[in-house]
Amino acid sequence: MKLHIFSIVYWAAAAKAEGFGQHVMFQVATREGVQEFVPKLAMLVRKYAISLLRGDDSAFRSVLEFQARQHADEIKHGNLRIVRGKAEAAWHARDYAQVVELYGPVREDLTKVEAKKLAYAEQQTRQN
Repeated sequence: MKLHIFSIVYWAAAAKAEGFGQHVMFQVATREGVQEFVPKLAMLVRKYAISLLRGDDSAFRSVLEFQARQHADEIKHGNLRIVRGKAEAAWHARDYAQVVELYGPVREDLTKVEAKKLAYAEQQTRQN
């Protein structure tokens, strides 16, 4: 199983402190970029991955579980973006049955506005 330095830094709750999310990290295309990147990567490994490199099974399992949850969340959020786009189009087309079909399975993840739209769409489909 692969571990990504991004997952390790997020697992260590240090993403904000390291500037993750504020700019693109570790994307290099030149020799100079590589020369700048490698020391930064080494510093992150020294700060956050030493227990993993020493073979700490507990830390390794913890990072793997964190990475798996992170991946599942990314998939969930990606799927929600798709559902939201389709549901918004259905809402504007007044296709309330489609709104119910799309929003129903993700009810727990809806915003307040989306939940109100779902309730309205359910009411409209019951009346028809």
